[in-house]
Amino acid sequence: MLLNLTDLSNEPLQSQIVRQIRALILAGELTPDSSLPSIRSLAKEQKVSVITVQRAYEALVQEGLIRSRRGKGYFVTPLPEKEKRVMARN
Repeated sequence: MLLNLTDLSNEPLQSQIVRQIRALILAGELTPDSSLPSIRSLAKEQKVSVITVQRAYEALVQEGLIRSRRGKGYFVTPLPEKEKRVMARN
């Protein structure tokens, strides 16, 4: 997964991850039921803390954009287009 994270931003890394994954989902670039990288692999790939990615994923779960399947990982939640448009405005 290609994310553009920077330490130079005033925005925390966790928020950058949430914002960018959210944008990918709402734009349809991450399709419903597609799997996200594991927390550890994304942390390693982006050179950030596992805790940072874990908290970002938890925030996305709270928003209803992704879901966790125990032992399987994280997956994009299927959302109706109308709901995606509403979420994109917020």
